[in-house]
Amino acid sequence: MRYYHGLIDTQLLSTGIAYARLPNVVIIFILPYDPFDRNRMVYTIKNQCVEVPDLDYEDGARKIILYTKGKLTDAPEGTGQALQDMLRYMEKSTKENLTNSDLETIHCLVSEVKSRKEVGINYMKSWELEEMYREEGMQRGLEEGREIGREIGREIGHAEGLAEGIRAEGIRALITTCRKFSLSEEDILAELVNNFTIDTEKAKEYLKKM
Repeated sequence: MRYYHGLIDTQLLSTGIAYARLPNVVIIFILPYDPFDRNRMVYTIKNQCVEVPDLDYEDGARKIILYTKGKLTDAPEGTGQALQDMLRYMEKSTKENLTNSDLETIHCLVSEVKSRKEVGINYMKSWELEEMYREEGMQRGLEEGREIGREIGREIGHAEGLAEGIRAEGIRALITTCRKFSLSEEDILAELVNNFTIDTEKAKEYLKKM
C-alpha cells in the first residue's frame, strides 16, 4: 500500500506544485482472503499519532481493504448488503450474483467487452482498455494498468490450450503500462517474474523482445 500510494502522489504532484495541493487519496484492495484474520468485510486504515491515539490527524491518505467473505455486520451502516453483493460478484461474476441494478450495469459492460471481436479469446490489449475507459470518462492509474496486465497474464497463462503467442500479449500489456509510468527495467523484470510465474532469464527475453 505504501508503494502504490507513493506512485500515485508522484503522478499527482508535478515539479514546483505546493504540497498543500495534493488531493486526498483512497487506495482500495479487494481480497479473497482475510489479511488480518479478524473476519471483517471492511478494514479502513489511516495514519495516527502513536503517542496520542485520539489526536485528530488527517493527512488525506486512507486505505480500505475489502474481504470478500467477511461478516456483513462490519460494513458501514446502510451499505452492508449492497457491498456484500458487490464483493460476491467481484469474486464470481455470474448472472446468479446480479442482485441489483448497479451490478447488472457492471455485468453488461463486462459482457460487452468480452463479446468484442478485437478482444479475441481471453485478452485485450492495454490500448483498447484505455480507449474503453476513456469513453466511460474514467481515470486510470498505474495500479489499474498493472492489474489489467496481471489479469491478462493469469487468464491466458492458466487457460488450457492457449498458445504462447496469446499469453505473450498479456506480458506485452504489462510491459507497455510499466514503461508508460517510467518504471525501471529492474522493476519491470520483478513484475514479470511475480505475475507470470516465469524465471528472471525468461523475463529478460520478453523485455528484450518487447
